[in-house]
Amino acid sequence: MVKKENVKNNNKKELNKKNNKNNKKQVVKEKDVKEIKKSSNVVEPVKAKEEFKIKIEAAPKGDNHAEVNTNSKKYNKFDLLKWIGGLFLILVVLTWVVKGGQFSSGTFAEADYEPLGLLDLIRIPISTLVNYASYTVLILFIGGLYGVMKKTGAYDVLVDKLANKFAHNRKVFLATTVTFFGLLSAITGLQWVIVILVPLFVSVLRRLNYSRLSSFMATVGAILVGNIGCIYGFNICGYLNYYIGLDINQDVFTKVILFIMLIVILTIYINKNNKDEVINLEDNEKVISNGEKRSVWPLVSILVITVVLLLVAGYNWYYGTGYNGFVNLYENIEGNYAWINNVIGQYSPFGYWGPTEFTMVLLIASMLIAWLYSLSLKDTLSSFAEGCKKALRPALYVTLSSVIIYAILGTSTGNNIYFTISNAILGLSENVHALVMSLFSFVSGLFLNDFSYFVGYMSSPLTTLYTDTEMYAYMALIMQTIHGFVMLFVPTSMILVGGLSYLKIDYKEYLKYIWMFLLQVLVICLIIFVAIAMFM
Repeated sequence: MVKKENVKNNNKKELNKKNNKNNKKQVVKEKDVKEIKKSSNVVEPVKAKEEFKIKIEAAPKGDNHAEVNTNSKKYNKFDLLKWIGGLFLILVVLTWVVKGGQFSSGTFAEADYEPLGLLDLIRIPISTLVNYASYTVLILFIGGLYGVMKKTGAYDVLVDKLANKFAHNRKVFLATTVTFFGLLSAITGLQWVIVILVPLFVSVLRRLNYSRLSSFMATVGAILVGNIGCIYGFNICGYLNYYIGLDINQDVFTKVILFIMLIVILTIYINKNNKDEVINLEDNEKVISNGEKRSVWPLVSILVITVVLLLVAGYNWYYGTGYNGFVNLYENIEGNYAWINNVIGQYSPFGYWGPTEFTMVLLIASMLIAWLYSLSLKDTLSSFAEGCKKALRPALYVTLSSVIIYAILGTSTGNNIYFTISNAILGLSENVHALVMSLFSFVSGLFLNDFSYFVGYMSSPLTTLYTDTEMYAYMALIMQTIHGFVMLFVPTSMILVGGLSYLKIDYKEYLKYIWMFLLQVLVICLIIFVAIAMFM
């Protein structure tokens, strides 16, 4: 019996030894797998919900990337409203301490105080929503378009393909994105057309694990930087050329150099300050597939045709380049083929399209995509409505961001404190001075978030005060760059607040991220101003 017991004990010991060896082998295997993953720089793919078929792995970390951030703080839906409302209240207070005034034939005439009262705190925001409703509808319809595209399933496939293609070269995709958006903005100035492509590129950037801030700066930030270094954009350069009497190629070399410098600095800044974030499927940029792999080419074709059409129709070719072919075509159709106008209805010639026409084309594009992918009427309407719903908050913020400019320019008498303050600043110098013009343009950006209104209202006072026409190009360059610089951070910048709201970024968080880049941009602009002044 003792021998049998000993044999059993010996067998147990042998079995335990074998199990220990197997466990050690398993540990070694797991270590080997981890080592292989580390050596290949592959991060585990994000686990999605079962109904979302996400195939892409998270992008590899770059050398300059911080640890993956999965615990971003909760977004405050009313954060931007506080900042916009705060600026509006400051304006109300200023109307009580600064007299109004206006320019007539370039000459300033001071008026009495025109303070805003308690009822104005309600009236002006409501009037702003009404008067800028076309932008609200435009943003809503962009959301509707993406709602339909996501419903087709092709959008999911497109994002997957792009993200997989650049999974190990995401810096290339980032640099391409920044250059693409910046160049489109600098050449056309049509930021409300370019913004149509923002959600698509944001989806890809987020799938490559770029943070919200990085994705924002690579798209919306690049558009705003393009405005600073605008080369031929009519909404900036075109208005300057028209009101101040400049040539279309005026200082084009300087603008190109400035644009290249800003784009390079922006790209480096994003890469250096990016903190990888694991994608959160509850964010606006998530993709929603219907589970069926679809061809992407019909969707891509409609999207490209839509954007190109709106860029061509929105750019004022006559005042921008002198080309009048589209206007002549429109007048020919109107005179000889009146039945076409009767069938189509009222429309504007190419070069004069705005938010209303953009919105109509977006609706048509949405319907075409739904038809090409055989969506039912119910699915089309529900997905379009769902997209509009997600875009509602950004749309409202975009509209409310114009509350300051409406309060300034919407007075019944035409008098306002902006003209008084501008006259005081411009009076600091009898000639065009870089610092004076920079201060004037900076303050103007705080009051007027639309560059066309800035130039339209102030061109006559400027040309009356400064009569040396050789300085006009220099003056225009300062106005363009400094006003664009302000639009990078002021909470009344329409495209800025729209982008921040869409990506759920708090304004204070954005300021902490952007302040060093703002300083770099300002220094570059001032250096260019000084360099030009030295050779004049």
